Amino acid sequence: MPSLRSLRSLPPDSRASDSSRFGHSALRISGSGIGTTAIIFLATGFFSGFVPVMPGTAGSIVGAALWWGAFGPLWQYSRIAGLLVFGGLFVAGCWLAGRAEQLFGERDSPKIVIDEVAGMVATMLFVPAGWPALAAGFLLFRLFDVLKPYPASFIDRRMSGGLGVMLDDLVAAIYANLVLQIGTRLL
Repeated sequence: MPSLRSLRSLPPDSRASDSSRFGHSALRISGSGIGTTAIIFLATGFFSGFVPVMPGTAGSIVGAALWWGAFGPLWQYSRIAGLLVFGGLFVAGCWLAGRAEQLFGERDSPKIVIDEVAGMVATMLFVPAGWPALAAGFLLFRLFDVLKPYPASFIDRRMSGGLGVMLDDLVAAIYANLVLQIGTRLL
């Protein structure tokens, strides 16, 4: 896992061209300091976006863990509080994703997985608690996130910035949630 210190110590040419070292397309990070580190830490889903293969899946795993450990219990305690906290996560995610795009110098970088984290949480809203539902939600969210049914595909192609990064995954989460709602009622 690259640290910001190791990235900054590279000559500028190395930052932009050494994809074999870090597993993704060119890493370019502008800015410095604790604020930049915090933005990257959160926007990459606690650095899970730096995994070399399927970073979106890694971010979804972080989202599932976040649901299980924090959002699920909050949801059981108070759905209103859960929705308010999710709304805060979504708004913060839009800002973080937009800033991370600027820092990485790349539109909707695969390293930015805060959208998958929030999408996985949204997938589980209003769904009965339990491991089977969480596993099904994870698989459904990944399926719809990859397939990007309309309007997710439209949003992905046409909207830029942090809102565009977050919104297509929210649409995928809504599709996954609806299928999960129907499935849990039929079974």
